[in-house]
Amino acid sequence: MTKRLDEAIATLRALPEDEQRQAAEVLFAVLQRQRDAPELTDQELDKVLQSREAVRRGDVATDAEMEEVWRRFGLA
Repeated sequence: MTKRLDEAIATLRALPEDEQRQAAEVLFAVLQRQRDAPELTDQELDKVLQSREAVRRGDVATDAEMEEVWRRFGLA
């Protein structure tokens, strides 16, 4: 177990029982969501990383540009 997780658990143990129960439900929800997440291929993961980098650089369409695309294809 990591030191950070140990610290989090120690903090949770100091909470009232009802808050501990709520925190446990949140943790279980996060864990379930991770289990349900699809496995990405290396190619898919690379595309996600490229997209994140493009967003970081600001290489994305503006709202106005997207509105024009939607209008052009009759979707707005």
